[in-house]
Amino acid sequence: RAERLIYEHLVAYMEMAAAGASGDFAKAVAEADKMLSKRGQLHAINPFFIWPDEKGYHTGVWYWTITDRQRYYQSLVDKTTGKTGTLVALAPRQAAFRTDPHDDGIFAGWQQPGLDECGWTLVDTTRAFYRQGFDDWRGYPYLGPIWYRLKLDVPATARGKRIMLCVPVVVTEAWCWVNGEYAGHRPYQEAYIRPAELELDVTRFIRPGQTNVIAIRVDTSQSAAQAAEGMQSRALLYAPK
Repeated sequence: RAERLIYEHLVAYMEMAAAGASGDFAKAVAEADKMLSKRGQLHAINPFFIWPDEKGYHTGVWYWTITDRQRYYQSLVDKTTGKTGTLVALAPRQAAFRTDPHDDGIFAGWQQPGLDECGWTLVDTTRAFYRQGFDDWRGYPYLGPIWYRLKLDVPATARGKRIMLCVPVVVTEAWCWVNGEYAGHRPYQEAYIRPAELELDVTRFIRPGQTNVIAIRVDTSQSAAQAAEGMQSRALLYAPK
């Protein structure tokens, strides 16, 4: 029975992660609920397995607990389903990607919507960039500036609404342009800290009824030990209430 519960706990964790990556934040909340219920059952068999809650260091969990994640996913549900906002557009899972070892991107216009993306690579924005061909033969990740370019079709119904850009996870520091216009900056944050959200008011730059280009420049810092992942989530646009 204990082995079955441990397995089901792991399955729920993987389902939660997959739901977050797909943008199904309600399912992510539900899978977190499953994990927490399994913990109570495991604790009842033997307290050695796991603590039933995450309240205090004695539980063995220090930060970014399942409870914290569930609370954050619920905030995204609220932002996109009517309680505190409504979803305008969910970015594709893939984005054009390029490293910028000499920090040329801003001066070369990599933020501009009409850029020729020859030489750019498609990456999955929900996975660490360095696990997609950008680590060396030793497994060390590239360090330095990196760029993502996302294309979002924004419906004409967004006209007249306040529009927020939300990237749930971006590590470790980020600058953003929307349709070539500078939209803002998310200050440096240690790579292991969560949440690591980039959220900006982009109302002035969004063009409803058109394909919009969002360029995000990320600095991975100079700490190989932290292995900064870059983007690790789907970007989205929402209209706050």
